[in-house]
Amino acid sequence: MGLISKSSIFLTWFLAMSVALGPLATDMYLPAFPLIGEIFDVNASVVQWTLSIFVIGIAVFQLVIGPISDRFGRKNVLIAGLFIFSVSSLFAAQASSMTELIIARFLQSIGVCVAVVVPRA
Repeated sequence: MGLISKSSIFLTWFLAMSVALGPLATDMYLPAFPLIGEIFDVNASVVQWTLSIFVIGIAVFQLVIGPISDRFGRKNVLIAGLFIFSVSSLFAAQASSMTELIIARFLQSIGVCVAVVVPRA
């Protein structure tokens, strides 16, 4: 490993894990749909809004994140995005209504979008 430093290996793994947040935030969430419906006493179409708003948030914010990361720097934007994702995940875990969960999933989509877009830039 003479030419590759440990810091570059760590950075590569960190960026790869950041990019993986998008699929993980979707795929690990899908099996919980029936349980979410039971917990909040709503039908499946209301629970599907949490996924729809998540995908819409990722789609819209991809257009915004690129210019923001150019303006403020990729490192700062990535750290802010991971912070937004972490806080909104805690908010989603503590949600007491479907509305709160939908809002938390939208905020998660912003953080995930940053984690998906910035490492690829």
